[in-house]
Amino acid sequence: MVRWGIIVILSLLLAGCYSPEISDSTTGETLFRSGECHLEVMLPQGWAVAGPKELVPRVSGWVAFNSWGEAGFWAGMLRDSYSSEIIMEQIPDGGAYVRLVEIQGPARFGLIEGDYPRGGHERDDLGGLWEEKDWRVGETIQGVTSIGFDKWGRSLILGIYCDQDASDTTVEAVNALLESWRFDSVVPGDVGWAVVEALHLLPPEVEPMKFPISVWTRPRVTKVVEEHESIARITKTKVQGETVVVTFMYRWGDPERDWSSECPSDRCHWWIIEARPSGEVVMTEEGGAVLPGGTNE
Repeated sequence: MVRWGIIVILSLLLAGCYSPEISDSTTGETLFRSGECHLEVMLPQGWAVAGPKELVPRVSGWVAFNSWGEAGFWAGMLRDSYSSEIIMEQIPDGGAYVRLVEIQGPARFGLIEGDYPRGGHERDDLGGLWEEKDWRVGETIQGVTSIGFDKWGRSLILGIYCDQDASDTTVEAVNALLESWRFDSVVPGDVGWAVVEALHLLPPEVEPMKFPISVWTRPRVTKVVEEHESIARITKTKVQGETVVVTFMYRWGDPERDWSSECPSDRCHWWIIEARPSGEVVMTEEGGAVLPGGTNE
């Protein structure tokens, strides 16, 4: 439990991300919160933040932190390249840089390595993704560590970049920042979060984690047809204020891998689920044909 000294509440507009900050005068740390990115961290003394930014095609920056106090800093392209080496070139001597980016692409579905369901880092903290270490060492490149994971149906990469001349104090600050990291447990109106939560309400016999996950805010239909089976899994989404309505359809006996989004009454079952602003996820309707090999309860 953090014991607050004098608390100062500031509101500022920082790089497109509205970020209230709460400062602790006893430690020099600052509680940084991004409502747009749905996360918060304890910002070490002297560190600065950058808010959301489109970096390069298919790579969107969510949030970045640096140890040298340059507000709004994102490492960018140099010489038409955006490699880890290029990013390290932009880190000042003794500096450390932590960033979270989204790799954009089509709606994801199926399973990833280790049968870990897509959409799937369910913890609010970063537990299971990292462990305290000397970030000056890095992985394949000195000073560079990249951690890929899925959250709310999105492919994210947490990058840690630490100059070899960084002090032990700076390394400790990186570890403290990562330890303090918290994602919001409820993301009202977010389609990716809603679909991932709604999947938990489907019966196991339809293999819920094989349903496609959409993150689009506009009305959207996404589907996957299994190559060696006559089964289609369809996800429809619609946003109503801060409530997301998700419709899942499980269709079998598909002739020649039918790519339509229809739900025939004799070989399709469907569920309608609402993800509400309160965090409540409720199945409101269910219908269609009896699932193969079972009964509908």
